[in-house]
Amino acid sequence: MIYANLNLIVSTFEVWGILLAIFFISIVLFIAREKIRLAYGIFEFLVGFISVFFVDPHGITCIKVRLDTNLSIKLLGALYIMVRGLDNIVKGLQGRKSGVWLKEKLGIPQ
Repeated sequence: MIYANLNLIVSTFEVWGILLAIFFISIVLFIAREKIRLAYGIFEFLVGFISVFFVDPHGITCIKVRLDTNLSIKLLGALYIMVRGLDNIVKGLQGRKSGVWLKEKLGIPQ
């Protein structure tokens, strides 16, 4: 219901309403990151990975990648999100056997 009417909802908001909503969403996401860091990290990594496919409206192919400034900044942004996600995954696994194993395999100091 909300998704179908998203354009109508957003168009009725004033700029301050959207900024206020973004502010509160950021607080909720921050709390989620602190409480469920592993799940948040997995979600963050997936968002970064999926965003790679949306950086160019024509699609990215292995044969031809236009590395202009606009595309490069978008790709770097996606990579940054993925690295942050991996960081949160490693921190979420701290104190677990899988976390110790992952740090050993990646050469990350304990």
